[in-house]
Amino acid sequence: MSKLANRARMTTATTGTGTVTLGSATAGFKTFAAAGIATGDQVRYVIEDGTAWEIGLGTYTAAETTLSRSPVASSDAGAAISLSGSAVVFITAVAEDIAQPTDVQVFSTPGTTTWVKPDGARSVEVIAIGGGGGGGSGRKSAPGTVAGGGGGGGARSAATFVAAALAATVTVVVGAGGAGGAAVSANSTNGLSGAAGGNSFFGSGPLGLAAFGGSPGAGGSLSGGSGGIGAIRGAFAGSNGGTGSAGGTGNSGTNAIAAGPGGGGGGGINS
Repeated sequence: MSKLANRARMTTATTGTGTVTLGSATAGFKTFAAAGIATGDQVRYVIEDGTAWEIGLGTYTAAETTLSRSPVASSDAGAAISLSGSAVVFITAVAEDIAQPTDVQVFSTPGTTTWVKPDGARSVEVIAIGGGGGGGSGRKSAPGTVAGGGGGGGARSAATFVAAALAATVTVVVGAGGAGGAAVSANSTNGLSGAAGGNSFFGSGPLGLAAFGGSPGAGGSLSGGSGGIGAIRGAFAGSNGGTGSAGGTGNSGTNAIAAGPGGGGGGGINS
């Protein structure tokens, strides 16, 4: 870890691209040693030589008053600049040394959109959740008939990527929740299944992440109205939907912390 010091700024008569031999402190500033830098300390330095500049990490040696150079950025495409003999060197913190605020982006509108990599990002944590399945509609029949089952929950996936490995923009797909089964109007007719939940994606391939949607709930019938199955293609499977009831309140869907919970089953027609 680099060491910081207040008001350490010195001249150098060094020429070329090699190790810097430090001269004297500039007016109003301190030498590195007077500012508390000791032999072996690594510092973040900036060299300014006219309009040329260099930022890097260097190791200080007190006996020879020298500073090694390992550039990380410069006016010469990142390489060490060739010094003229009249440069100044100072210790400072740069953007990489200062913790950047977390940039949180939430995409909740179904469809395709684009994620833009924030400036200065080092790592990117992505959480994707598939859409929940739609519930099935109830059977139109006599009292006691089973209503439709609840839709299954969407799967959840999570991954952390090195920001430098990601492109400046990444395509994001937000899976929509499945539509519920349409109501039936004719007597003695089974309900209709809902639609499956949509799949969610962040990019594709090795640097992508996917979470699939939940299965739909079945329509109500004389024999039952089963709940949808939670999606299993993801780091955490979605939870199952509740079954429909033959009267009164429907059954609850399975709850979940890590993934989408299943929807509750519908209540059947009671007496």
